[in-house]
Amino acid sequence: MFRNIAMPLLLSTLCINALHAGITGTISGKIRDKETNTVLPGAAIIVEGTTMGGMADKNGFYMIHNLPAGTYDVSVSMIGYSKLTIKNVKVNVDLNTELYFNLTTKVLPLAEVVVTQNRQLIQSEITSSTYFVSGEEINKRLPIDSYHEAITLLPGNVGNHFRGGRETDVMYMLDGLPIQGGLSREISSYFPNSSIVEMMVQTGGFTAEYGQASSGIVNVVTKDGRNKVEGGVKIYSDFLDTGLTGTDNTRRLDFNVGGPLTISLGGPLINANYFISADLNLSDTPYREQLRQSFGSPIFKNYNVNSKLSFDIGANTMLTFQGLLSNWSWRRYDPQWELNTGGLAENRHNSHRLSASVTHTFSSRVFASLRYANYYYKRLVLGTFDDPENDVVFENPFDPRSRIIRGEQPWEEDTEERINLVKFDLVGQLSPNHLMRMGIDFQNYSLDSQLDRFNPMPTLQSHDTIAAIITQNNFHYTPKFFGFYIQDKIEVKGITANLGLRYDIFAPEIDLREIPQEFEDLRAALRAPKSETSAIQHTPLSPRLGVAIPLSDNERLHVNYGWYYQMPPLYYIYSNAEHQLNGYLPVIGNPDLDPIKTTSAEFSYKRVVSSDLLFVFTGFTKQFKNLIDTQTFILPDSLIAANTSPVGFSRYSNSAFGRASGFEVTLQKRFTQNISGRVSYTYMKAKGTSSGAEDELKLAIEGAPESAKREYPLSWDQRHSIILDANYENRRMQVSMLYRLFSPLPFTTPESATPNNARMSWRNILDVKIVFKTTSMLNGKFTPFVEIRNIFDQNYLVNQPDDTGVRAYRLVDPINSNSGRRLRFGMSLDF
Repeated sequence: MFRNIAMPLLLSTLCINALHAGITGTISGKIRDKETNTVLPGAAIIVEGTTMGGMADKNGFYMIHNLPAGTYDVSVSMIGYSKLTIKNVKVNVDLNTELYFNLTTKVLPLAEVVVTQNRQLIQSEITSSTYFVSGEEINKRLPIDSYHEAITLLPGNVGNHFRGGRETDVMYMLDGLPIQGGLSREISSYFPNSSIVEMMVQTGGFTAEYGQASSGIVNVVTKDGRNKVEGGVKIYSDFLDTGLTGTDNTRRLDFNVGGPLTISLGGPLINANYFISADLNLSDTPYREQLRQSFGSPIFKNYNVNSKLSFDIGANTMLTFQGLLSNWSWRRYDPQWELNTGGLAENRHNSHRLSASVTHTFSSRVFASLRYANYYYKRLVLGTFDDPENDVVFENPFDPRSRIIRGEQPWEEDTEERINLVKFDLVGQLSPNHLMRMGIDFQNYSLDSQLDRFNPMPTLQSHDTIAAIITQNNFHYTPKFFGFYIQDKIEVKGITANLGLRYDIFAPEIDLREIPQEFEDLRAALRAPKSETSAIQHTPLSPRLGVAIPLSDNERLHVNYGWYYQMPPLYYIYSNAEHQLNGYLPVIGNPDLDPIKTTSAEFSYKRVVSSDLLFVFTGFTKQFKNLIDTQTFILPDSLIAANTSPVGFSRYSNSAFGRASGFEVTLQKRFTQNISGRVSYTYMKAKGTSSGAEDELKLAIEGAPESAKREYPLSWDQRHSIILDANYENRRMQVSMLYRLFSPLPFTTPESATPNNARMSWRNILDVKIVFKTTSMLNGKFTPFVEIRNIFDQNYLVNQPDDTGVRAYRLVDPINSNSGRRLRFGMSLDF
């Protein structure tokens, strides 16, 4: 069936003149005579530093498609007129930048006119909550370590949760292609900060181009080489322990270089551009004192390399190759092992991606792109799983929550994911006010897992007796995902409408030929539903609608509504597919899981208060269905003997749901008079029946009654958030300040039958970065800086690692950076 549907859709798409790129933007506008206001057909437009440009048509209109996101100088020239250059033109992903030129005749004493563009505070074609964060902010201005930290500074985000959704409901992409694993759906690769040109984040209302996401989109666009050599080096460390500040012995190095390249290969010369960036991150982690007792420095090691090579093949075709390498090694501190840290297992995550893309411009109004990527991701946990019940010794032999005094962490894993991705897009500018987009994407997975894990737990009858959940996976599966979308953007009298429709095919492709009789006997005794032996192919249809309406020259309103589907992390489908009944309460995967569905609506009012100040108010609501939790089936107490193992089983299911609603208020000040910044306030409620995929299992172990599974505040239900990002600059220095005030997060008190029945305390976090005056050194620009992190010495608390289920694969923030106050020194050299 999959092939029968995919092939006709593919053929039909190739026959339609429309496409969308996802990592580029456009520049368009009209060229006129400044004195007479008449249009100037034939005027030449050049994007400086690139080979891209265009020519005005008979109406003076021009459009330059497929321009990589970034900042450019754009020039227009015509015989009889002075050349006009507009500097610092910002091009954003998926957006059109309007740029109008009024040329002056050469009879006036003007050889060339140069002006600097101030971008409009309101971008008229945006119909959703969309944020653009520049690589300059991430790499140089903000006191942060990665693009991922920049996401947490945006309205509506609590840690890695977008407007009340789970972490795994977000799609992370690098240059328009997914960069996360299929089993966990968590980001599985990083890349150097210096390689980032722009990050686009959508927290609501994303268009039909984006599938396999139900809560948010993060698309990081990396740099291409320009027509001149440029590069830089950046280093920093928190080596100094002043007594008032601690140290993680963190050392970071970032390097990049790019420029033009000419290749002949014995034939015609081929013009190319290259860009290479790499970073090295070493740390002893915030748990340096505990871990250095057993391990040498560094405890945490990570290096990332990203490279691009772009070929200009003719006037209308661009070919780009990209390579990404990301390797990690660390040991995660666990307080239960504080008396035996030498037993902690080493974690390794290694990944690489090779990709190629070709873009072709058929005319000034139609272009297409085809992209392919091969992605490899390997997870290793180097523990010991020989005889964990006897090898692991507890301080209290009858309490599995007591400290471990001997043994090695009973967790061995060797999991590999190989992913092939193909994406074809087509864009057609049918008229100056009508843009049609269409495309397909295909993902083919090869998943192999060897996993053995022992989780100690109290027995159901007594918390003074140790039992265990034993996870053992041995599988190979090849799921496939296919998507087709069509998107239409229409602009009429200032009103912009984005109408889209997406069709997905999710094919997990699992076939269980035989379920062990032992499991069937237990299932029958528990009167549990019969297990499915094969996965169902899912084909959801997702409508998307967004409209932006001008209320005045300085005011704009947008509304959007949509359905968003994604398959849950594939771990929940394939886990323990052999239905092994090892341990006290084994957990079984479920081939019959449905896609997660989010229904989202929002409205936003924007007003330009002054020439440099923007006010935004946004209200939103979301409904989450088919979320993953466990269904737990346990034998009656009368049938459980002291030596009974197992006493039942748990199975992943679509039994959870959630909802979130709230509003966001933002004031954003553009840089003028040495000051810029943004302050945002978010009020949000996030409730549901489950914060994670093992919540019901945990309740069952704690002996909570079945009625306890009801709607309650989710673990990221942070009602109030205030984030201030302020920047001051003069001739001697630049000072950036990040201030965050968060209301208490919920937590569960010991022995409570109701999850998240209490609240923690308010959190008050302040980071400051001071960048000193740039000086000339070694033919480059030398810039020293200092950072003071977490001045109030607060605990971050959000997104603590959870070593159950799929969250055990966690890569984001693997060293758990809830560190105390830190002082960092650094320097950069740019040339």
